[in-house]
Amino acid sequence: CLMTQPRADIAHERRRMMQIRRALRALLDSEASCAPDLSAACLACADYLVYSMNRLHAQDQGIHDRLRVRIPAADVDAHGRLAELRAQQRETRRLIDNLGEAADRLRRSDGSGLASFVPAARTFFAGIEALAAQGRNPFRHYTEELLSENDWAEIAGVTDVSRERENKLFDRVCGAMPEGINPNAMSAQH
Repeated sequence: CLMTQPRADIAHERRRMMQIRRALRALLDSEASCAPDLSAACLACADYLVYSMNRLHAQDQGIHDRLRVRIPAADVDAHGRLAELRAQQRETRRLIDNLGEAADRLRRSDGSGLASFVPAARTFFAGIEALAAQGRNPFRHYTEELLSENDWAEIAGVTDVSRERENKLFDRVCGAMPEGINPNAMSAQH
């Protein structure tokens, strides 16, 4: 069943995704980042990020698809920004696929692949940060004006199952982190 506060659900998922990104960054920047016993924490973070970024991608695609047909054709500037958004979505997809592949290699290596996971994760961060530096959502007024609560519920796609999976993945990250790195304490601001 779909949940009843879709925008709050989307915001919650995005905040937690940011917290996990910050936790993984803190882990990679820690002195112990090359210790093989940190593989479980790296994998927990990567699994969470792949799941949550796939959801984010689907949500953003839902927003994009609705806006593309609802923004007046005369607003050439907005349609140009939608084309830029499509390109950013392709790049985000590439980055998350690469992180997922690096996590799979680490998983298959029984810990010895941590040395190759770390640079892949750093490349992921650099790419995500470059995309984030391009600015905030330029479509806010259109999303407020053109999207209904039913649209938001469909876009969010939050169900009891998706919420349970996200919670389990988040809890797994929290349980795998070394002392001193607490995802719940990480800032979720851009």
